[in-house]
Amino acid sequence: MRATVMHSAPGYLLVFSSAEEAFPLGYVQRAALAIELLTGNRADVHRLVTLTPCLPVSISLDEALRQLNRKQAELGILCDQQGTPLGACTRECLQQLASAQQLSC
Repeated sequence: MRATVMHSAPGYLLVFSSAEEAFPLGYVQRAALAIELLTGNRADVHRLVTLTPCLPVSISLDEALRQLNRKQAELGILCDQQGTPLGACTRECLQQLASAQQLSC
């Protein structure tokens, strides 16, 4: 799981409910936000937010992928045992790691 956190998620922006919050509310895709901003209207960020599942560091790759699929999310937040966010991981990174694991067996 550490390898997934080390890869950045350039297509996504994390959204927090306030400046004091330590855990993100969710994420928005950069392209969708850019389109919203370029329309000249006030951006409705809440409409674009996808809730982000918390994935414990002890979770298996298969279970992490199942949770992302269940939540229809492309991005998950990896958390320690206390729920403190450690980083973000994308579905694509998790799928690549799962494929690599299957090839090495």
